[in-house]
Amino acid sequence: MKVPIFSMVLGIAVDDTLQLVWAGAPEGSFGIFAGPVAVRHVAQPITLTSLAAAVGFGSLALSPFPVTQRLGLLMAVSLSVAWLADVTVTPLLLSGRRLGRSSNTERKSTTTVASVCATVPSPA
Repeated sequence: MKVPIFSMVLGIAVDDTLQLVWAGAPEGSFGIFAGPVAVRHVAQPITLTSLAAAVGFGSLALSPFPVTQRLGLLMAVSLSVAWLADVTVTPLLLSGRRLGRSSNTERKSTTTVASVCATVPSPA
């Protein structure tokens, strides 16, 4: 019973994570600004899809069959945990911050689109 739940939740969680990663670098926002920018752009779609899926699977808890009830409850809880991880852990990873490091330490370097483009030679 756990394998189908894991594969379904993993598919939805990966989709939400990819949306965050692709939204993390619009308009040249890399480095410490990537996480907040990503959350600002896709928090609503990720929340709505996760909520709709959790409510849909949670409605299976009303089934008279115990196996279907457990499937629905486990899926709803697992999707909620996956959403929580997507909106908390993924932005931290995108911004390059470490969980144990204090916020007042200086960053050694920040990569921007302008600095990357400046190092790439233009075609002749």
